[in-house]
Amino acid sequence: MPASVQASFVTFTKPLEGKVAGMYVDVKQVATTGIGTLIDPINLALPLPWVHKTGKAAASQAEIKADWDRVKSDTTLAKKGHRACEAITELRLTDDGIATLVQGKLASNEGMLKRTFPDWDNWPADAQLGALDGVGHGSGLSRHLDEVQTAARAGDWKAAAANCRMNETGNPGIVPRNNADQPLLSNAAQVVAQSLDPEVLHWPQTVAAPAPIEHPIGLTEPTEPVEPTEPVEPTEPTEPEEPTEPEEPSEPEEPTQPEEEPTQPEEEPTQP
Repeated sequence: MPASVQASFVTFTKPLEGKVAGMYVDVKQVATTGIGTLIDPINLALPLPWVHKTGKAAASQAEIKADWDRVKSDTTLAKKGHRACEAITELRLTDDGIATLVQGKLASNEGMLKRTFPDWDNWPADAQLGALDGVGHGSGLSRHLDEVQTAARAGDWKAAAANCRMNETGNPGIVPRNNADQPLLSNAAQVVAQSLDPEVLHWPQTVAAPAPIEHPIGLTEPTEPVEPTEPVEPTEPTEPEEPTEPEEPSEPEEPTQPEEEPTQPEEEPTQP
C-alpha cells in the first residue's frame, strides 16, 4: 500500500471507532478492542499483549478468556457502549500494543484484499484507504454488496461510490463511516478520470471534477476542418451546330375561278 495510506489509517479510522484499550462489544454483540479491531472469535483475542489495568502485569490466557466471556455473555452491553464494559473488564492494551495491533491488522487486511482484487496495487490511494477501513466492518469492498466489488474489479469507482453505503437500519453508528468512506471512492473516481497520480492520497480533501469549458455566446466548439474537395475538371466545349439553310419560299397559288357564272333572269318582263 502507499506509505500515505499506512500513515493516515489511524487518523482516518480513530474518529469513527474511538480508541479503547479494553474489550467491548459493538451494537451487533461482536467483541472489539483498540481502534475498531475485531477480536471475535476468541482466538483473535488470545495472542494480543493484554496487561492488567492496575499494575500492568501481563495477563494469562485464562485471564484473557475470562474478560472476553464477560463482555460476550452480557447481551445488554451492545446498546450501552464501550464505557459500560470498562467497569466489568480487568485487562487493557497499552498504546504501543494498540499501535502494533493496528499495523498488524492493516497488513493482514491488505493481504486479504490483494487475494480478492488482483489489481489492488493499481488502485488509487483513496480507494485503498476506504477498503482497508471497511475490511473489519463488513463494508462494501470486503464482505458484501456485490455491486461494489464488481465495480471495484472493473475500476469503476463512480459506481462503487454510489453503492458503498452499508445498511444503517438499527445501526446509527455506521452513518459516520458511510459518510467517510463514500467520498474516498468518489475521490478515486476523479483520480482515474483526470489521470492523476494513484499513489497520492487526497483525503481529507475532495478531488473536484473539472469545470466544464464555457464558450462565448454565439460560438461553438471548433469543429475539425473539412477537407477540400478535388476541383472538378472542366468539360471540353461542344462544337456549335452548323446553321441550317432557310427554306425557299413557295410560289403563290393562282386564284381559283368562280365555279358558276351568274345566272340570267329566266323571263323578260311582259308588256302591258
